[in-house]
Amino acid sequence: MKQIITFIFTLPLLFFMLSCSDDSDILSPIAELKYRVIAYKSLTDKQKESITPSWKEAYVEEGIYQTGNCTHLIILDSKTKLCFNLKDESTPINLNQTLVAVSFGTKNVTLLGPLTLIINPNNDNVIGAVGRN
Repeated sequence: MKQIITFIFTLPLLFFMLSCSDDSDILSPIAELKYRVIAYKSLTDKQKESITPSWKEAYVEEGIYQTGNCTHLIILDSKTKLCFNLKDESTPINLNQTLVAVSFGTKNVTLLGPLTLIINPNNDNVIGAVGRN
């Protein structure tokens, strides 16, 4: 009985703590959809055909631009580091600039990895892609 009473009194506290968490760096579902559409539209027809299960299920994550072991690096919010190639080396990009990575599953994902495009959210342009194995 004591455990039930303790649970009843701690449950509201748990809800309060969860509601106060800072999710300001998480993209909204609308923003995620926007970046999926931008990335999908930039793909070739052959790339679009290889996407599975659906482009609407692409994983979208923000990160920051850095340089390091590779010329261009995005460090995602999940702390994953991805080297990528710029579509145009003259593309202006600043250290610590926020970028967005959109990763599509493909028929060859186990062999090549996901198809990941990098978007500059300041102008909504696809500026690069992560190399596939």
